[in-house]
Amino acid sequence: MRRLIVFTAFVLTMASSAFSQSNYMILSNRVLISAVVNNDTLIIENLKNEVRLNGSIGLIEVKYDNVTSRIVGDNNPRNPNERADIKVKFWNEYSWLDDRLKTSDNSSDFNDELLVDINGTEQTVNAHFIISRIRGYQGFMSMIEITGKLSPESIQEEFTDLMFRNNVGFKIILKVKVYN
Repeated sequence: MRRLIVFTAFVLTMASSAFSQSNYMILSNRVLISAVVNNDTLIIENLKNEVRLNGSIGLIEVKYDNVTSRIVGDNNPRNPNERADIKVKFWNEYSWLDDRLKTSDNSSDFNDELLVDINGTEQTVNAHFIISRIRGYQGFMSMIEITGKLSPESIQEEFTDLMFRNNVGFKIILKVKVYN
């Protein structure tokens, strides 16, 4: 009998610790980068970003690569030889991540900071977050939208013939399946 009680307690402890860990599946991701370059508005998107979401440590990380991106509204693929290999990493650790993704609120709108690394040059950017809850057929999903502006100096080093007229805007959209 005592073994049964110990075994039951062990199973319940393991089950509760397993369910306290948050698991997420990224269903879709999108990064839009916009800027006024040489008096033209340029909008580039990438749907092939590397995304890590870890509820245990509160980590959001999105890696954008310009080589795999496309110009929005442009049906002709760009010549691969004309693409600059600019890699942008957006990330930070947020203690609120788990609670905000699993909240029963329909939408959460707030500001925080995001760390951005452009080809090895790091900057801290003020970012605007909107986290929306979407009902699903099994459980629910959350939509994370992160917007902000970053300084174009790091990008201008790669594109010396371009004149950036303002800061470079970005928008990250993540659709996340929430478990637990």
